[in-house]
Order: sequence, then structure tokens, then C-alpha cells
Amino acid sequence: MTSTACKPPAGSRQRSRAAAVLLKLMAEAIVQPYLACRYDPNIWYSTRQQHLELAARRCRGDEEGYPRCPLLEMCRAAGRLGGENHGVWGGETPRQRRRAKARQQAAQKKEESPSTA
Repeated sequence: MTSTACKPPAGSRQRSRAAAVLLKLMAEAIVQPYLACRYDPNIWYSTRQQHLELAARRCRGDEEGYPRCPLLEMCRAAGRLGGENHGVWGGETPRQRRRAKARQQAAQKKEESPSTA
């Protein structure tokens, strides 16, 4: 005999998905006007280092007239985890992401190596 105590009510999965979509749309509508990357998108994927650094400063809120991006940490994590090689993600240029990755790998190697104490 199978138990139905742990099964969600019929239609609840669809309602959950609809609620998730609605929350995402609401968050985008509330947050999107404050995203620096929404304006002048050309600098975010420029091949010129000075444009990338300007975009990163704007994202971090270091540039006058640009508040710190409310999605900074999530965007940075997406750029790092996604292995993004181009563009500014979470206030980091590709060069900064490469350096962060190298530091992380060095720290992992240090943790993994046997200590000689």
C-alpha cells in the first residue's frame, strides 16, 4: 500500500511554478531600474580595458551617480561559476575574475597539500 501523505495536492506544482515566475517578474520590475548594466550596455562587454573598469566601478557604486548594484554578489557568483571570459559580472572585469580564480585554486592546493609541521 502506498502512502499519499507526502504527495502535494493536485495542481500545487503548477501554482508553485506560477508563483516563482511572478516573484521573478516582480523582482525584475523593482530592481531593474537600479541596475547600472541596463544603461550603456556597450561598456559591459567592451574589448577596451578602460571601458570594462568604468563598468565595474559603476556596478560597485564607485562611480558618482551610480548606486551599488543590488544584485552584485549574485551576478559576481554567476560570472565566476559560469566561467565567463568576457564582460563585467558583479563588478569584476575578466582580468579580476581570472585573478580571483587563481587565488581560489592556490588556496585549495594549499588546503589539499599535507602539512609538514
